[in-house]
Amino acid sequence: MMMAPFNFNNGLNLALFSIVFLSLSSRVCVEASSKSLARGWGDHFEWHSLSDGLELAAKVNKPIMVIIHKTWCGACKRLMGEFSQNKDIPKLAKDFVFVNLENDEEPEDNKYAPDGGYIPRILFVDSKANVKGRHLNEQGHHKYRYFYSNADQVFITMKKVLLTWHYHGDKIEPDGEGGQVYDEL
Repeated sequence: MMMAPFNFNNGLNLALFSIVFLSLSSRVCVEASSKSLARGWGDHFEWHSLSDGLELAAKVNKPIMVIIHKTWCGACKRLMGEFSQNKDIPKLAKDFVFVNLENDEEPEDNKYAPDGGYIPRILFVDSKANVKGRHLNEQGHHKYRYFYSNADQVFITMKKVLLTWHYHGDKIEPDGEGGQVYDEL
């Protein structure tokens, strides 16, 4: 049995083809965009720009992890390699919005450099771009509280961030500044 060729002259066929093509194209573009924003930090994570991350976090009510780094920075490259290969971070990634800021994308607002402009810095913020000061590297140097020298330190802080947010169905809601701790992960 011979099949009839797909006829674009039929308005319905053209409309259906357009819908399917656009939906597949947009998915490919989103995936390509997320991968291009990974910049070596892990293509298996969903990455966002700061503005898109803030908007998404407001919709899904998740904390934002902001990574600020430079392409020329040796410490950034070491942490990037560990972060992208870490086996534990993906377990928590679904509960965060990941934002990757490289080179000139670093915001000029001083709130993104609460204790200095060193790199790399990893900050945990809410959807209103408020840096959560209690979420810092407790194992790090007291002068560089948002500097992480290895991925295990990042994972520990990610767990602490989630412990200060509580779950209601599929939503994670921030607690007050006191950071009440709920069930351990």
